[in-house]
Amino acid sequence: MLKSQVISVVYDCFQLPKGAKLVLGVSGGADSMALLYALKDGPWQLSVGHFNHQIREAAAADAAFVAQTAEAMGVPCYIGTGDVPSYTKESGKSIEEAAREMRYDYLAGLVRKLGAQALAVAHNQDDNLETILMHFLRGSGLDGLRGIAAKRFVPGQKDQILLLRPLLGWNRAQILHFCEENKVPFVEDQSNQDLNYYRNRLRHTLMPQLDELNPAWRKNLLRNAQLAAQESHFLDQLAEEQLQSAFHAEDSEISLKREPFLALHQALQTRTIRKAVQKLVPNLRDFGYEQSLLALKTIQQSRRRMDLGDGLELLVDQEEILLRKKGACKSCASFPQISQSSRLQLGVPDEIMLGSGFFLQSRVVSGVDLEKIRRNKDPNQAWFQYPQTDITVRRVQPGERMQPLGMRGSQKISDIFINAKIPQAARENWPLLCFGGQAAWLVGLRQDSAFQLQGDEEKILHLQLLKDKDA
Repeated sequence: MLKSQVISVVYDCFQLPKGAKLVLGVSGGADSMALLYALKDGPWQLSVGHFNHQIREAAAADAAFVAQTAEAMGVPCYIGTGDVPSYTKESGKSIEEAAREMRYDYLAGLVRKLGAQALAVAHNQDDNLETILMHFLRGSGLDGLRGIAAKRFVPGQKDQILLLRPLLGWNRAQILHFCEENKVPFVEDQSNQDLNYYRNRLRHTLMPQLDELNPAWRKNLLRNAQLAAQESHFLDQLAEEQLQSAFHAEDSEISLKREPFLALHQALQTRTIRKAVQKLVPNLRDFGYEQSLLALKTIQQSRRRMDLGDGLELLVDQEEILLRKKGACKSCASFPQISQSSRLQLGVPDEIMLGSGFFLQSRVVSGVDLEKIRRNKDPNQAWFQYPQTDITVRRVQPGERMQPLGMRGSQKISDIFINAKIPQAARENWPLLCFGGQAAWLVGLRQDSAFQLQGDEEKILHLQLLKDKDA
């Protein structure tokens, strides 16, 4: 019975067309061998992929068993090998996570190599229950309570490779009964009994205790998972709408207006943050609810920056929120920039290079027309009283102020950026020219009135910001 039902799931529910190439991830255990036997007479071109993790002494024998069984069935078989223990030490990941990552990398590569339409693996209903319990105990939130998806894309891959799980509707006992009835051979993985693994402790210790407390808990948990999946999908749709309407997205950065974002319900705020992070780093697994709350607090309090981990950062001001990959700033190419560690000395005459192809020239002039200077509309030129101190160029410091020409009082430089509609990503590394450490010129934007010309200067400092040296 299971055989025809599994074929129906793959054909009708997953809509995999007849004749399509399908790779099966086969470990040699009862679940994956049942999947192979259930699908071997289906209308698809099957190939078997097996990955030897080199964790157990019997791993090579398991690989040989899968290869021999597939050959006897006339199904092409491909064996991959990886040193999971070494990768575990190098990456700092758990051995389960390292094995999962390397296995999927191999199987996804096999799908690409064969030009297959999908990868199928043999996760069953018990695996799903274990996963839901693990997520619940870890505090993963609504997304984790959805459990294992029957259809998704292979995790950890840049391209979208379809991953199917046809056996999610059957429990382990039903699958073992199928193997017994149909004389399906399989190997026993002794590591499944090892209580050093967290999943095994759930499987052999906690779940039997739950069976004694309430025999209906499995059915109830699966029903709750279905509800969680529906509600999570609905919230995902709402968050996606926010992304489409409020965000301007690039490959390396996503920006949104702060006030419309803060008007959302908190459930949508945290989910929208996570969705934005996923768009920047699609395979990031560890950005959860707690990190979303910390990011939300940063946004609410208009803090300048937050390190999100995994190469991501959050930048915030009164008007804009920016999530980006560290060091990435596509919008910065149109503006003068200075590296974070730079503190440049400018001589007279002199020329120094800034970022984004800009450079700054200095020279001494005399006999200038003061009225003509005052009528100047070019923000990339500035004239000052000749300073008797050092001239430096650096980044703007948090909370720094200046008194722009024409204003009576001082103004936060952050407000100058906002009024000038400078993108958030470009503000942090904007060059500020200083005389003796005091802000004199927010390069290309505003001059400080403390150093304006009085009309009786013998020597005048002329500064010019240029983009192309040949211009």
